[in-house]
Amino acid sequence: MEIIDVKNSQNIILHGCLFDAKERSMCVIFVPGMAGNIIENKFIQVLGEEFQKQNIGFVCAHNQGSFHIVDYPYVDHENYPRRGVAFEKFDDCIFDISAYIEYAQKLGYKKIVLAGHSLGANKVIHYLSKQKPANVVAYILLSPPDIAYEIDTTKNMDKLLAEAKANINSGKPDKLLNELVWDYYILSSARFVDLVENKNAKNLPIMSKNGSFDALKSIKLPLLAIAGEHDDSCSNNIKRYLDSLIKNSNFAGEYAIVCGAGHTYYGKEQALFDAIYPFVLKFK
Repeated sequence: MEIIDVKNSQNIILHGCLFDAKERSMCVIFVPGMAGNIIENKFIQVLGEEFQKQNIGFVCAHNQGSFHIVDYPYVDHENYPRRGVAFEKFDDCIFDISAYIEYAQKLGYKKIVLAGHSLGANKVIHYLSKQKPANVVAYILLSPPDIAYEIDTTKNMDKLLAEAKANINSGKPDKLLNELVWDYYILSSARFVDLVENKNAKNLPIMSKNGSFDALKSIKLPLLAIAGEHDDSCSNNIKRYLDSLIKNSNFAGEYAIVCGAGHTYYGKEQALFDAIYPFVLKFK
């Protein structure tokens, strides 16, 4: 594995990870979820190592929503825009994913499978609904959430939204909220409002019915959807949830459930790879 610098069209240098293949015919580009990164999410490292063993490249596409708070440099290395999940804007995923696809192309990879985990899955859907790169041959959605449902069923969301909007109205959009979101995320006021109100992120309204499947339906690529048996972000009936997702994709799709796994597949990393690999191999 090597650390790579990938410049997006906003002139921000993202720090990703590359598991290079000797034969550069196929590459999996993986988009982590909220604050997701290869250090905290062991399954990303395992996927990279296992794909590399099979002579398939793998890129962990750390983006503006990776880590909690991170300063990515601009190209001039004189300014460092503060990003991470605390400050990202969902729609910036277009710039980030595009940059990683261009990077893989420059390396010589001919075919790309685009994968996203958690909110990264929503980003992959949004990206593929707007961009149609010819070398992306399939996509994978891991633990794909209905973001609107997550928001609507959290008790303190109204309180946090009022606090966030008050901060924005007083000219302090970067002020951090006084409480953690979902007991884990430190979010700025502007980031929280973007999370709650950005319609582009609400592209899997499986349970909430708040949003639209239009972006998903517009993607004309083979799809694999995956979730852990005990993934609490995908309802208490994983089979029904994934079945509904596939039915709303309006194109060739399949799904798999990783037995005994939770949202981040801890302890089930190899089982996750075993579920993904046959799908990817179809397109090599």
